[in-house]
Amino acid sequence: MDQASRQTNVKRAIDNNIALCESVAMANGIHPISFDGIWLSLQPMPPYYPNLITTLPDIDISEHIKQLNGLLSLGWGVKDSYSDLDLASDGFEVAVSGSWFSVTISAASQSSPPDDSKVVIVQSKEDFTQWISAWDPAMEGKIFPSDIWRKDDLSFVFVERKTRVVGGFLLNSTRGNIGLSNWFGELSVVNSALRTLFTSPQSVVGYASNDEFKELSGFGFEPLHAMKVWING
Repeated sequence: MDQASRQTNVKRAIDNNIALCESVAMANGIHPISFDGIWLSLQPMPPYYPNLITTLPDIDISEHIKQLNGLLSLGWGVKDSYSDLDLASDGFEVAVSGSWFSVTISAASQSSPPDDSKVVIVQSKEDFTQWISAWDPAMEGKIFPSDIWRKDDLSFVFVERKTRVVGGFLLNSTRGNIGLSNWFGELSVVNSALRTLFTSPQSVVGYASNDEFKELSGFGFEPLHAMKVWING
């Protein structure tokens, strides 16, 4: 991948991730704003979701940190999209050190799940309950409202084997971009399920920790640019 393509894909990954954060925020009655290289929520975000995301490199967020510290309790986060911030002196710790990624899903790379497995796209409250129970039952109602699966831009997917959920993930789509997040189960199961969903070549973007990339790289996932998530507190 040449440098221009890499930069384009980094922007696609960031924009798609912001769309996911915005979709989840709006489903929880939160109304973020975007301006001058910043995506910002002045209201508390659900667990695992940041209050501030940088959308351009070399952005000064010091005033926004002061503003959010005055509004929020400890534990809120910053997604440092270009890994060019040093927030340690502001009381933050690195929660995730990783990279944005892209992966091309094509017919040539399809890998069907075993015969005793079924890939399910959530289409009912019962399906969604299965997804939540397998992903993180302690988070039920804390991040994803019970009817969020109805949103057109989100697809909750799980793999069922002999009535047991063995893996899954969340896909979000915006302006033709597909994002992958919230995966659980063995990555081989996630990868196999992902590759059954698209009949024509499709580029999928997202981010992963450096440790996750040790496995993801074996499935054709390509790191694009370093990023970090910082947590205040």
